[in-house]
Amino acid sequence: MIQLTLPYPPSVNSMYRAYRGRVVLSERGRAYKEEVAGLCAAAGLTEPLTGNVEMELWVYRPRMIGDLDNICKAILDAVEGWIYQNDKQVRRLMICRFESKLNPRVELKAWVISL
Repeated sequence: MIQLTLPYPPSVNSMYRAYRGRVVLSERGRAYKEEVAGLCAAAGLTEPLTGNVEMELWVYRPRMIGDLDNICKAILDAVEGWIYQNDKQVRRLMICRFESKLNPRVELKAWVISL
């Protein structure tokens, strides 16, 4: 099982930008992905999980705004290549939302399942 504590992500609306007819990562999106990559590397993650993956996300948001699906996409995109090879491997996902003004974060657990 993989367990990580990640920083609270920026909104997906600010992570991606339209540029010349394409959707690209914004500067804020790149910074978040780099921060997550650094935490994954520091945790010793060298090989992504293979097969079907189940994930649990405990989201501690700083304010009572934002949709869970928005937060979920940002996190799933940021850990791709570290937790799993591609987010299509995620077969089961549980998300819980809490408020934590003083310590916003995401607590992630991931493991391989057989379906």
